[in-house]
Amino acid sequence: MSFPLSNSWPANCCLVACVHARLLARLHAFGLAFLLTKQCTRLLNCRENFAHGVAELAKRQERSGRNDFEKYMEWEARNGPYDLFIDAANVAFYGQNFVGGGFNWRQVKRMVNKVDKAHPDKKLLVMVHKRRIMDPEANTPEVQAFLESLRRRKAFYYTPMGSNDDWYWMYAAVRAKHKGLLVSNDELRDHIWGMLRPKHFLKWKARHIAQYRFPKFDEVGEPSLIYPPAYTSCVQQLDSGAWMFPCWEPEPATAAQQADSAPESQGRVSWLCARPVPAALAP
Repeated sequence: MSFPLSNSWPANCCLVACVHARLLARLHAFGLAFLLTKQCTRLLNCRENFAHGVAELAKRQERSGRNDFEKYMEWEARNGPYDLFIDAANVAFYGQNFVGGGFNWRQVKRMVNKVDKAHPDKKLLVMVHKRRIMDPEANTPEVQAFLESLRRRKAFYYTPMGSNDDWYWMYAAVRAKHKGLLVSNDELRDHIWGMLRPKHFLKWKARHIAQYRFPKFDEVGEPSLIYPPAYTSCVQQLDSGAWMFPCWEPEPATAAQQADSAPESQGRVSWLCARPVPAALAP
């Protein structure tokens, strides 16, 4: 990575220090917390427009002609706001790429139990396409009892035929502002270039999606959640003129981590801090 060097930024006169992410609190002296606060404020100010953009795109792509998304917006306004969202299709198809695999409602139930246990004070919404509740796999006493328990909590919504369920949970998650958290391994690559504000979408994606893993060869074990970082891992310039560069440091995985997580999830973020040397000290 390179950036233009002025007279006050000679390459051989930069003070460089590696700072581990766990020492974030010590970076307050450099003004990092203030910088991130300003960035978050700007992001919050644009989220209402962002949510409006998602709604307009969803309406435009509807094929039913029944104003289904408008009805959903009214339902969400009556029963929300929600804090946590589960992409049920993504969770149900996790690890199902084998003969006989398919939409696994038990995995959705395990994820709901995990989220309820980890965040009992948060309001949950599980979303899935209507065709999934019409499948034979859904017409079992176990699944029907599970869905009914979600309906009683106003924690379940199915998207109608002709609609893309991704737009539904995305709208509610953006409406949740800084509290919103989506549980999904979907990289959402198909949505980036269709957004009205792709830059804002990428920022939202980095801050509001929790990935997950189910333990291998264990049909009852609790899934693990991989939360987004509490701060943005991107190159940032502080008010002092210093630059902060995030550096990914892979860590060797333990046997348990190798069983539960993908290799790319093992690692940590350290920070490279480059500060200009005062002119009096420059050669």
